Amino acid sequence: MILRKVEESPKCLGGGDLAPHKSKRHNKRTNFLHNKFIPGFTLAEVLLTMTIIGIIAAMTIPVLMTSVSKTETETRLKKAYSTFAQAMQLVEAGERRPLMSYYTGSSVASVTKVKTKLKKYLSSTDISTSDTWTYSGTLSDGIIFELDGGYSDDYIVLWIDINGAAEPNSIGYDRFYFAMSKNSYIKDHPNVKQLDSYWRVRFPDTDATSSTLKSACSSNTQYCSAYIMNNGWEIPDDYPLDI
Repeated sequence: MILRKVEESPKCLGGGDLAPHKSKRHNKRTNFLHNKFIPGFTLAEVLLTMTIIGIIAAMTIPVLMTSVSKTETETRLKKAYSTFAQAMQLVEAGERRPLMSYYTGSSVASVTKVKTKLKKYLSSTDISTSDTWTYSGTLSDGIIFELDGGYSDDYIVLWIDINGAAEPNSIGYDRFYFAMSKNSYIKDHPNVKQLDSYWRVRFPDTDATSSTLKSACSSNTQYCSAYIMNNGWEIPDDYPLDI
């Protein structure tokens, strides 16, 4: 009977503990953990915190993405401009005459001469070889450009797509208009303003203000390159297109 009672009960007759794996120290620690209040968060508090974080992220991430997109556009556009400006200077230094002096008028032969000289000094470039009014090419960094001699006897239009074949492929967003002129009097042309000895860019007038350029860019995106350049190669905060 005694043995049976001992087997049935964890306590012996004298009140001792017969479970050797549970020491008094262990029991004290267990009782302490059971009795002590451990702080924590309720499910409602966790959900509320996550909601607040989500709202803040939804407000800030688009702003950060827009800032990155603008900076990338500015950097690539200025780099493309510098690449062609440098190539034109190399042509003049190597051939002892300006690149656009080979442009004698709006004709296939004239455009071909300009293309041939430009290709010689524009490094790491693939330029189409067929004799047409228009020549397209790709720079080593993926920028696509197009020379179009069908606009005027005084200048060749240069289209630059700063992100290559990637979308949106829209003027004022990733595609920009410039003009390479052969005559200095082009600076007084009502739609073209001289920026340096080689380059011209579309302006609504020769004394265009920032507000005038913004209005022009809004109505005709060909003027948007002028708006950015006039602002020190930075996209203005009031730029009419959502980049």
